[in-house]
Amino acid sequence: MSQTAAAATPGVGRIGDSFGIASWLAVIAVLLAWWLVKSELPVDPADALGTTRVLSTPMVQITTDGMSSSQRGDAAFAAGDIVSPPEDNALFYYREALAADAADEAAQQGLSQVLAYLLNEAETAIFHGDYDQARSNAAMVLDIDPNHAHARDVSTRATRLQRVEALLNQAVALYAAGRLTEPAGENAAETYRQVLAIDPGNDAARQGLDSVVQRAVANAESALFAGNVDQAKAHLQRVKAIDPNAPGLSSLEQAERNLQASEETEQVRAWLTEAAEALEADRLMPPASPNAFTLYQRVLQIDAESAAARRGLELVRGGLVDRARTLLSSNDMAATLAHLDAAQQAGANAAIVAELREEAAYRQRLLDAQAGRFDSLYPISQLTPVRQTPPAYPRTAPTGVSGSVDLQLTVTETGDVRDIEVVGTPRDYFQRAAVAAVRGWRFEPVIERGRPIPVRVAVRVTFEG
Repeated sequence: MSQTAAAATPGVGRIGDSFGIASWLAVIAVLLAWWLVKSELPVDPADALGTTRVLSTPMVQITTDGMSSSQRGDAAFAAGDIVSPPEDNALFYYREALAADAADEAAQQGLSQVLAYLLNEAETAIFHGDYDQARSNAAMVLDIDPNHAHARDVSTRATRLQRVEALLNQAVALYAAGRLTEPAGENAAETYRQVLAIDPGNDAARQGLDSVVQRAVANAESALFAGNVDQAKAHLQRVKAIDPNAPGLSSLEQAERNLQASEETEQVRAWLTEAAEALEADRLMPPASPNAFTLYQRVLQIDAESAAARRGLELVRGGLVDRARTLLSSNDMAATLAHLDAAQQAGANAAIVAELREEAAYRQRLLDAQAGRFDSLYPISQLTPVRQTPPAYPRTAPTGVSGSVDLQLTVTETGDVRDIEVVGTPRDYFQRAAVAAVRGWRFEPVIERGRPIPVRVAVRVTFEG
């Protein structure tokens, strides 16, 4: 019996030794897996499609077993699980870690990354005019850090931009309806002033208010040429209420004296009267009938020196260009181009028309980019990266599995990445990791004809196991 016991004792020791080695190997495997998640893995140069290859270490399976909350947060962040799913996302784990230890530097750093992500998504929402979503993201940041200056700015800016956008649309509609200064409380002039009270530097509102003044001056002048002095005075009073120093006011008195001294025929006077009415009603060009342009042309056929007709044609040209500018400020490109065509036909300044056409084409390109419309894909090889951190090999990917994710994304006129779209049906774990990494990329803006433009780019991210 003693021999049997003695023989068994060494066996018990070997089993204990084996158990200790296995335990250490397990610990080393977890640490190695954690090192792989935290380290930047080697990346192959981008090929023509912008391929990024992420290399994992063979025979290592990344799991969350044994990880701290901050480590789980890092792994979730790398996988793109930033704020969802519930209770299994980076934000949840970082906050859990900080609740246990407020001095946890890894959790503090991770939480800062989450806040940056939320604010980036908020800026994207503002870029697309989704102001409610922008405020929602900012609110999540403020829930964590009530004094976060950027989040407060995003929330305030989203509210202000939404209000300004609504007021500008209302002002354009009132302007188009001819409600320039009346009725009180619901006219274009007062609405543009509301915009300027919120945003004193708003160019669209300033241009709109100038347009109201110019159109009111034109209405007063056309009424004066038609001999309707009382109507002209009413228009002038409205102009003075907005801008006492408006261009054209001082010349109206002289125009009145010139009108009284004119020797135009009754037919010419009738045409001028009809033209003034058409001008005030915004019937500037054909096919509107009767229209100011045609009537003033008739006057000049009879009296080529008619000051009233010449001035009337200037008002037609100026009105068309002015309306084109107003429509351009509200991003109504179709109507803008139609008015520029009419202005060109009426003989407006060619340089001004060409400049407005170029601006309209540029704004249309920006609008198309916001709507996801692009003529072609821009080669990523021609972009200059500012920040292009490679994605981490997904913690949920099986060992040794390789795959690629084809993406299309928009690089905005500011160089930011927006509207990431996954092409094809890659594995979910590769897709999330690729999108999470690409979302943080940034490039130098693409310049075309001296101006930054948005472009659509194809990118392939390849993971090799």
